[in-house]
Amino acid sequence: MNQGPETGSRFAFSCAAAAFGVPVVVAASRLAVAGAGIDDLQLVRGLGMVPAGGQGVVSSLLIRLSSLLPIGGQPLRAGFAGALVLGAVGFLCYCLAEALLGLSRSAPRLNALIAVSAALTATLTPGAQLHASTLDPITVASALALVILFRRAERIEDARTWLGMGALLALTGVENWGVGLAVLFATALQSLVRGRLPSRKALALVGVGLGVVMSTLLVIAQARSRAAGPWLAIGSAVEPMHSALVSPSGALGTWLHDTGPLALLMAAAGALWGSWQRPLRVIAAPLLLFVAFDALLHGVASPISADSCRLLALCGLAVLSALGVQCVLSLVRRLRLPFAEPVSVLLVAFHLTLACSAMENSQQTPTNAAASEAWTDETLGRLPPMSLLLVQDPDTAWRAWAARMVKGERPDVVVVPMSLIGDKALAGKLLAAEPNLAPLIRDISVSGRPSEYSLSLLADARPLFVDLDPHWDHRLLQHLAPAALWLRFSAHPQGRSDRARALIEARGATSRVLRALSAGASDSEPTIRQALTTRIREQAVLLASLGDKENAQLSLSDLDRIAPADAVGAQLKNQLNANKVNVVGLLN
Repeated sequence: MNQGPETGSRFAFSCAAAAFGVPVVVAASRLAVAGAGIDDLQLVRGLGMVPAGGQGVVSSLLIRLSSLLPIGGQPLRAGFAGALVLGAVGFLCYCLAEALLGLSRSAPRLNALIAVSAALTATLTPGAQLHASTLDPITVASALALVILFRRAERIEDARTWLGMGALLALTGVENWGVGLAVLFATALQSLVRGRLPSRKALALVGVGLGVVMSTLLVIAQARSRAAGPWLAIGSAVEPMHSALVSPSGALGTWLHDTGPLALLMAAAGALWGSWQRPLRVIAAPLLLFVAFDALLHGVASPISADSCRLLALCGLAVLSALGVQCVLSLVRRLRLPFAEPVSVLLVAFHLTLACSAMENSQQTPTNAAASEAWTDETLGRLPPMSLLLVQDPDTAWRAWAARMVKGERPDVVVVPMSLIGDKALAGKLLAAEPNLAPLIRDISVSGRPSEYSLSLLADARPLFVDLDPHWDHRLLQHLAPAALWLRFSAHPQGRSDRARALIEARGATSRVLRALSAGASDSEPTIRQALTTRIREQAVLLASLGDKENAQLSLSDLDRIAPADAVGAQLKNQLNANKVNVVGLLN
């Protein structure tokens, strides 16, 4: 069996180098043009924070190491490290494809060229490029999974291999749960296909490797949770962020968007050929399992992110498409068709154009850095000095911390996530930053809701901005008024004239972000669009609940500009006409 690039073959070495280098160059060029990745949240998790949901351990370490690179800012450094990891994924895809094509023993002279085409098809897709832009845990976990799959295909079964496999399984699982589960089933399927199950000694060695890594990571996690760095104790309480990269049309729509229908047809042919030929199943079957896992996660509600196995599925489809190309080449030669040699060359060249098409699609993926900058300026940059934010959604807190820790925005602003305020370690850090938070923390611990006294005390000490909580007492709502993209809580109740004057400024901030969003593609920055919709919706509901119908209509007009089909906006219009506003029903 071919195991990676052939020794002494310059052409095979050049193909292997291209499989690694081209994805790195393309991903790095995206960073140079866009200036940053699609999201800073992963950077925040890596810069001294416990990974969200218990995932991203390896990528967090790599982000810390990328800080040593003497290039640009932290987003560019992490993005370049992600590009290198994506290059490793491309090289592993090349090795798997060449190994699979070598088992088929057909058209061996073209194996290296077909394999590099498969590697580039997988790594130049929009999904792969976007995942690599911020050193996403999915990219790192996929690289680890491909290492495991390739090593198991080599049939090397000494003690060191089994120990290393256990360690890699542990690292893959703590990096991304979905990928770890997929590769665990893939290795089990490989053993079943081979007809030789691991011995008890081998399983014990795997358990030892897994236990050593997990124990080490547990010790590190305990040490980090007791460190003096900011916000270390809250990471495990934050749910994993939902990716904006999942196609609403499901797994098939995602594959069609990334690889195209012709590549899928060739992958289907390769899957049939790999399932029919017994020697090919040891590699083809796990690749098919990765594709099945991706389809399953798209269609089933699960705590695992829906795009966890997306990159693995793309790699599987690309390698299987390479096998499909080789199958067609073999068929052309066996039929002894006229011009068989030129047809074979043209078919391989056509397979290479699929990689070029994937690269073109990834370069056209919409980004809108201006909208992100406008959102950051209006949510943080325009806040008064020494402000304090009370946010209901942990995602909002993470985004504020991202702007502070990654870009140095507003270090004077204290961000308080209300849903996590009961954590002892977090409460201690918050009290050190603002002692007047003590009554609020006590209220939340006792009754689950803040009192008018605790919020008024905070508003006297600092400029206080909040998210709208539908369960707050009506007396608390009377203290609120729109302020840019937040609601400002004043120590004393506000009148209608106060809110009308504040709404003028708030609508100006909304218009600036809307203009920045309109300047980009219609589907760019979906997270910012959703966040802006939430902010405008809260302001409209607040004004309507306080009987300020005229100003509520102005906020609803802004909501129609960004989300014309918003269900909450439609319900609020009906309730305004009926003069009966149900805040809890609208925002729950």
